Amino acid sequence: IYADFQLGNGMVISPYARADFQQRFGYSNTASVEGEESEFEDADFSVALYSGFNLKMTGSTTLSTEIRGKWSADSSTVAGKLGLKIAF
Repeated sequence: IYADFQLGNGMVISPYARADFQQRFGYSNTASVEGEESEFEDADFSVALYSGFNLKMTGSTTLSTEIRGKWSADSSTVAGKLGLKIAF
């Protein structure tokens, strides 16, 4: 989901939201150290949600922010991102 909104000061804000679903089939996770093999069990299904916005402040400057989370049977994470892009 994405949209552009013109602000009164000439800036454009673009909020967004996204969801990802991942299902793995026929996946194995193994490692070998000096001939000793180990197998690890990972979740086969995970869900991720993202939400944030881009704020175009000038023709060459954009501020962005995002918060995201990912969940599965064996882990969950939440992270954030803040960015400033200047084109020259």
